[in-house]
Amino acid sequence: GSPTPVPSIADCTACPKNSKCVLSSPGAPSAFDSDGVFIVCLCKEGYTGDGWRCEDMNECETEFPCPSNETGGFCVDTDPDDKEFPFYKCGCLEDYEAMDLDDHGATSCVYIGNETLTFNETLADNETSTSNDTSIIMKVPVVDEDRSDILANCTSCPMHSRCVLSS
Repeated sequence: GSPTPVPSIADCTACPKNSKCVLSSPGAPSAFDSDGVFIVCLCKEGYTGDGWRCEDMNECETEFPCPSNETGGFCVDTDPDDKEFPFYKCGCLEDYEAMDLDDHGATSCVYIGNETLTFNETLADNETSTSNDTSIIMKVPVVDEDRSDILANCTSCPMHSRCVLSS
């Protein structure tokens, strides 16, 4: 004889919106017969509950997936079915900027101070850096007294900007 076909639950609509049908056996707890197949309802990923009442899980409070407030980050819980940011979205607080990004937003934040930084401004040769301009002060160790080669080899500053010595 031919093998018995395995019942399909792909078209199962017996479970509520935020849960899914899973094959089960007749004696299992909360299993029920749906068109000759025993199934149980389990909450979909991102939801928590008994399979019948499934609430959106707050991944921000359970998994802490984003940079913490202490490191300049924040987390916003989103709907698991959200097209742009499913489950949660990460960002950076004011005075911080995202260093790396993934599908959920910022993975790390860096402190930039309370100034708006623009990297497309280049200081003219006769200008000097002051604390209220748009330059970033980066500490570069001075190996010898010939400071010109330090500036020439400086790679710490972003594109469209240049390194200047700071006291």
